Amino acid sequence: MAASCWPGLPQHLLRLFIAHLPFPADHARFRAVCRSWRAAVHEHVSSRQLPWVVLPDGCFLTPSDIDLHRLPSFPENASCIGSTDDWIVLRHDDTHSFILHNPFSDATVPLPELDTVIGNNSEVRKVLMRYTADDLIVAITDNGKYPVIITRPGKDSWLPGTWEFPYIYIIDVAFLGDKLYAITKAEDLLAIDIGSDDDNKPTVVRGTRVIRHPPAYNDYDAWCEEEEAAGGDADQEEEEGVAMNDDDDGRAVNEQETMNRKEDNSIVDGVDYAYDELGDRIIIIRYLAESRGKLFMVRRRLQTRRQQCCSDFTLGVDILEADESVGVWVPVVDGLGGGQALFISRRFSRFVPTPSGDVHEYTVYFADTGEEFDVRSQTFGPTRWCMPFREPSWLFPTHEAVV
Repeated sequence: MAASCWPGLPQHLLRLFIAHLPFPADHARFRAVCRSWRAAVHEHVSSRQLPWVVLPDGCFLTPSDIDLHRLPSFPENASCIGSTDDWIVLRHDDTHSFILHNPFSDATVPLPELDTVIGNNSEVRKVLMRYTADDLIVAITDNGKYPVIITRPGKDSWLPGTWEFPYIYIIDVAFLGDKLYAITKAEDLLAIDIGSDDDNKPTVVRGTRVIRHPPAYNDYDAWCEEEEAAGGDADQEEEEGVAMNDDDDGRAVNEQETMNRKEDNSIVDGVDYAYDELGDRIIIIRYLAESRGKLFMVRRRLQTRRQQCCSDFTLGVDILEADESVGVWVPVVDGLGGGQALFISRRFSRFVPTPSGDVHEYTVYFADTGEEFDVRSQTFGPTRWCMPFREPSWLFPTHEAVV
């Protein structure tokens, strides 16, 4: 019988095959075929691959292969509402229950603490793990009764008061060590110290504002001095009111909109809107991420053209580093500090070391458009796909050890 020709396949063909085998179990079966296939898998996983873009329906794509695939372990009647590293957060639409799920190990961690708090009509805007699936988990919602939820699986949750300042203003969060940080649309930076009681339930000392929004920022949902002086008592603010200048008519209108939303407990989305001379909408989105013991805010201007299908593109990006010693955001001028790339999405953002594999140094990757922004040259790659900016999230596949 003639010897099999499979072990003699050239390495470039083997690499093409491996690129379509995203899961560790598939890699294990592939490398068990023969020595040359084993070597090809080792070469593949030794370099960092681009993370996946995961959609709410359980489909995903990779920037190197923009065809949609479905996560094989994704349950029916579920939605992906967030991610951290190689974990995703699922909401079961029929039972209204929440779980953490790792699609690579198939591990699952129930989150009954969220089940009991989050209402059926509330939107979960972000869920973030601190270290591991059994450690602290933070959720941001659109509901003023529980705008921020801090929990630990198997334990109770910490909640702020109903419509409590400054928590209703939080639009993004990131962990820096054990401490939680949050930003507002007005670009305040809040530091939140988290502890535990005798039962290991999370407890919070009221957050401290370490960076104050610019004096010129006068939007209706900025964290104002009167609120800070009142200690975050929303009901007191409603009764006493806030003094306004004569030119604050626009702010008054928007405050009325906020009061209307308070009747149904919904919090406005944390983005700014503007329009260019052609009437096309520009969305200003802010993200928070941690790297090498520092905090960074990304301010992005996304243009949407209503008359054209799938034509969103990024107009500009500002990257700023938090300087807590003087309480200001400092523009980054040295290209992410060198040796890093940044993956941005509304639901999860992360810095990764570079250069490695397909990940390029000094580059910002956007999950909703597939654009790549070179920080040094200030240039953008083309829009490769178009998704609502609120929906997709980055998922970082586990790099399994090859022995």
